[in-house]
Amino acid sequence: SDESGSLELCELRRVDTLALEDAIGLARRARTAGTPIRLFVGLSSATLGDKQALEQMVASLGANQAITPSLGFLINYNEFKGWSRTEKSDLIELHRTGIGFVMVEADSLRVDFSELQTLGFAALRFDATRFLAEPTAFTDLHTSDIAHYARRFEIDLCASGVTDEQQVLSLFEDGIQQAQGPHL
Repeated sequence: SDESGSLELCELRRVDTLALEDAIGLARRARTAGTPIRLFVGLSSATLGDKQALEQMVASLGANQAITPSLGFLINYNEFKGWSRTEKSDLIELHRTGIGFVMVEADSLRVDFSELQTLGFAALRFDATRFLAEPTAFTDLHTSDIAHYARRFEIDLCASGVTDEQQVLSLFEDGIQQAQGPHL
């Protein structure tokens, strides 16, 4: 029903808001202790689709600009693909506060890097195993060229789910300098 869908969106906005509040608190404590920190929290279209929730986030980030560079929003690739111009322009409003974005779970590197740069994305994460096994499923460029191309737009590629040393070496050979996973 519409009512249950509305409640789900309300709960998602609440989760987004609470996660940001917790991240701000942690970043403030880390800054006070002199410990550099970088925290990432999720951001859903439920928040971007709600003017009041967006304004609340912008106000919260604006009031904490000293630590905003320590924070970033994680945005799911598949969810992002379905966003409207309005939702994407809401990202620009959030980015004006100094916060950046990381696209996660990308199943393709065939993206508009110029658009991502304009919106405030700093990185794009993708599955290392799939990329190394089927690079043509991710990009039309040669694997050694895609990281360089992304960096032209100030976007770092990060391979996730790295399972062994050979994957790390292959990624580094292709110019992909960031990796994460159980092997690391």
